[in-house]
Amino acid sequence: TFTITDDSGNSAVVDTNNTVTTLVDNGDGSFTYTSEDGTVTTFTETLSTLVDNADGTFTYTNEDGVVTTFDAKRSTVLDNGDGTFTITDDSGNSATVDTNNTVTTLVDNGDGSFTYTSEDGTVTTFTETLSTLVDNANGTFTYTNEDGVVTIFDAKRSTVLDNGDGTFTLTDDSGNSATIDTNNTVTTLVNNGDGSFTYTNESGTSVLFRASTITDNGNGTSTIVLADGGTIIVDNDGVDNVDDADNLIGNEYNTGSAIIDGSLEITDGGGTESINLISSNANNDLTFGTDGALYLNVASVTISETVTNLADNGDGSFTYTNESGAPVSFQASTITNNGDGTSTIVLADGGTIIVDNDGVDNVDDADSDPNNEIELPTGGNNGQVLSTDGSGTYTWVDPDSGPVGTNGADGNGIASTTDNGDGTFTLTYDDGTTFTTSDLTGPQGTPGNNGADGANGADGADGNGIASTTDNGNGTFTLTYDDGTTFTTSDLTGPQGTPGNNGADGA
Repeated sequence: TFTITDDSGNSAVVDTNNTVTTLVDNGDGSFTYTSEDGTVTTFTETLSTLVDNADGTFTYTNEDGVVTTFDAKRSTVLDNGDGTFTITDDSGNSATVDTNNTVTTLVDNGDGSFTYTSEDGTVTTFTETLSTLVDNANGTFTYTNEDGVVTIFDAKRSTVLDNGDGTFTLTDDSGNSATIDTNNTVTTLVNNGDGSFTYTNESGTSVLFRASTITDNGNGTSTIVLADGGTIIVDNDGVDNVDDADNLIGNEYNTGSAIIDGSLEITDGGGTESINLISSNANNDLTFGTDGALYLNVASVTISETVTNLADNGDGSFTYTNESGAPVSFQASTITNNGDGTSTIVLADGGTIIVDNDGVDNVDDADSDPNNEIELPTGGNNGQVLSTDGSGTYTWVDPDSGPVGTNGADGNGIASTTDNGDGTFTLTYDDGTTFTTSDLTGPQGTPGNNGADGANGADGADGNGIASTTDNGNGTFTLTYDDGTTFTTSDLTGPQGTPGNNGADGA
């Protein structure tokens, strides 16, 4: 089937099954259509055009030859060359935008001071202050101001968005935002002449702050005069000396120290610190003497000597009695060097062992009992070994054989195997436990050859052909199918042709 949609959006579905139609391009912009019943229809291809007239307008001609000219609305931006721009919209409305921002200057005077000129021409000179900011490498920073005050703060992050209209939107790391209008704002910074400055913001709020000065002494040191009048002399390569900022000498060093009644007392300009040196725990014999220092009375300390005893019992054994009176008995042996390279060891039970000083030479029977030795069984062939059953019975056996051991436990065999149909198998063991394998399916084999062609199928049902075509006389056609259904096309009339020239005047 095919869906035909005309220029007006009307559509129709045409069933081409078992129908024979032709559509011929005549090469002159027209086409000839021949239906299933031989009806011939000729129609002209519709054309529409759009022409750029190069003056900001366009001309559109539709399929019926209707011509429409329209203006392509455009907006323009003109740079006036003086910092202003003129914007003209599609309707001809225009506006001039002045991009000349207010001008402020900040000049480094090269001597540690700066000169700031505000938008209204106010000039303020101030001296650079000394402060430090150290990255602690853990997300925090340590800030030390000119007065030596130390502040540790988290490195909060914020964003500043230039909105392009002289305003800026500030968003902090918590998501809060505020818009600041910098258009034509005026701020002032006034030197009060006493080492302080007054800053007035756009809303008129004033803030007073102090500054410090730095003077190079020309001898490798510099003098920093703090806002409160104190001074610090520093080595230009590092701190060399620090003058007393508050001019009080009593709080800089210890003025006295002593041990009084067992307590260590240290005195400085801030007062006296006392630390007790004698523990308050029970059974503590430490006290303080007449001079206040620590003192231990030796007469109050009793040291008891422990007594232990070791007695020879005369039968080769000894008894050891410890400090608490508990006795322990043990046997001892004696060793006599025979002077012939051997030594005799007399055991505690009376037996002796003669040993070579370089190794064992001979061992006498320690208990003098000849009936408790290993009795070798009779027989035995060359190469056989002695085997024991663990109960004192010995037999001669070949090296590669021995007594039969006890039967081992029954194994856990596979009782059944189940094909799961997905390439895996489930094994069930005698004890009821199971195990499922992974997919054991191998790779797909090479496709086999195509089979022989099958027999032809039965004839299909007759198609629903076009029985007739009717020209309705209004540019449409009605198609009647074999089953009696109909379809009416849209108006296939082509556009009106160009009018012919007028005929010649009559005589």
